[in-house]
Amino acid sequence: MIGYVHALALARAENISVIDLVPYAQGIVGMMPDVMSVFAHQVESGQYPGEESNITSTAAVLENLIHTSKTLNLDVGVLNAAKATVQHAIDLGYGANDFSRLTEVIKKSSM
Repeated sequence: MIGYVHALALARAENISVIDLVPYAQGIVGMMPDVMSVFAHQVESGQYPGEESNITSTAAVLENLIHTSKTLNLDVGVLNAAKATVQHAIDLGYGANDFSRLTEVIKKSSM
């Protein structure tokens, strides 16, 4: 939910009606059951192909969100924490892997 709350704050800071954001957020939530299943199978098998998206692309998205949020004077604490975990995965050589690989990074991390 913190991501949604941040999206609402970002929308307001950009003078976008938060009500107008709702259908887009609902679309994302609608994809989650399938994503959850894919991630669970990847974690169970230990295979993280990164075919549709990967950790490196996630880092780029987070960097853009952090930059934009700072520009708008929004708190970036949670985003920085997520970026640190993603960067740790990249540093370990997992940049081309799927986002679900972060389960292994979190498990082994001493951050």
